[in-house]
Amino acid sequence: MTADVPDDDVATRLAVCRQAVDQLQAERDGLERLLLRIPALCAELEPATLRRGVIEAALEMAQARLGFFVPAEPPHEITDLVGIAPDDLAEPPRPGHSPLLADVLYGGRVLRIDDVTRWAGDEGSAHAYGLLRDGRLVRSWLAAPVSRRDGSVTTWAIPGPRRSTAARRRWSRFCATSWG
Repeated sequence: MTADVPDDDVATRLAVCRQAVDQLQAERDGLERLLLRIPALCAELEPATLRRGVIEAALEMAQARLGFFVPAEPPHEITDLVGIAPDDLAEPPRPGHSPLLADVLYGGRVLRIDDVTRWAGDEGSAHAYGLLRDGRLVRSWLAAPVSRRDGSVTTWAIPGPRRSTAARRRWSRFCATSWG
């Protein structure tokens, strides 16, 4: 038994299905690239090279523009900035002074937030999350504590409000539980 479905409904459903298939293929391709990268990362003995490689993989998986590493010990200053040059930041993020990022540092929680301006009380507070040289705030964040004895954190950011996909959330959980 077949139902009579208008052609425009069929075309719309087909377009939605094609879009879903394209998205799944893109996620699969990203996971394949990650799987190929993991053996080299696991074999890396130089801590700075390992940190940078993990951050680069996170940026690719999260489709983020910048990422960095924050040591657990004070003053919690950014190291291993990846994705942009230090000169591209008018004000670097200050993880120990931004409540949401501090929760990753001190509370060990994975963070995903679409727009810090919804949480910051004023523009000055929002600057603790970083300001790009062109005046844009670093507004969207994915951050994960790295499971290490020293509690170090890897963080990556997406400038501008943006929703996270399930793949990005899985990657943040992966970072939270697998590296160290």
